[in-house]
Amino acid sequence: MNQKKKEIEARKAAKRRAKAIRCGKVKVPATVHAQLDCGCCTAQLRFSTLERAREAFEKAGLQCSATIVDDDGVEHKNVDTFYGFELDKAKLDQPPLLRLAKRAGLL
Repeated sequence: MNQKKKEIEARKAAKRRAKAIRCGKVKVPATVHAQLDCGCCTAQLRFSTLERAREAFEKAGLQCSATIVDDDGVEHKNVDTFYGFELDKAKLDQPPLLRLAKRAGLL
């Protein structure tokens, strides 16, 4: 019974931390994954925060072949910024338009 309480508390703590990260109260390093212009390859970009990742993609604009420099100083070429980025690389296996529709709340 005591083990179950610990698991419940751990889940609650994880949810609180996730909410704090989403709200911007906690700054954590962010590794994001973006699709390259070929459509089959991905790039792994490292930023100090999720907000910095958003700023970098906004600065690059909507392009199918953008160059983005991450916070480690690595220059990533041919990044398709139209579909944005994902925190989970597995989500990049979904078709790009499906990801875009889900992000827009259409599905």
